Amino acid sequence: MSPLAIVAGLATGLMLGLFGSGGSIVTLPALIYLLGVETKPAIAMSLGIVSVTAAISAVTHWRRGNINVPVAVVFGLFGMLGTYGGARLGVMTPELVQLGSTPKQPHDPAFGVRWCSSTLDGSRSR
Repeated sequence: MSPLAIVAGLATGLMLGLFGSGGSIVTLPALIYLLGVETKPAIAMSLGIVSVTAAISAVTHWRRGNINVPVAVVFGLFGMLGTYGGARLGVMTPELVQLGSTPKQPHDPAFGVRWCSSTLDGSRSR
């Protein structure tokens, strides 16, 4: 196993555990740019990776009483419907569109790093 894969996995888990988000924004660029995974498989893999790490974090928060179960269930059910539709569209969507790129404006692999930095910056001001 690649040391880069280990570091990227730890970063993904850390972002999800700390902020409840950011898993895919770390995972997808890591899979594509650090590990050389093609875009479509990387998107599919990131969904599974983030799901598992998010579930572990959610259990921890549930045990501490931080989850309003009725709200989470309703939101989750509709989120699953949206995910199904998004996945169906994603299969047909060009990679450049999914990565937020155009031929004249290529995808920026440093976006995830800047997002994490701005999230940390914003959390300090509260």
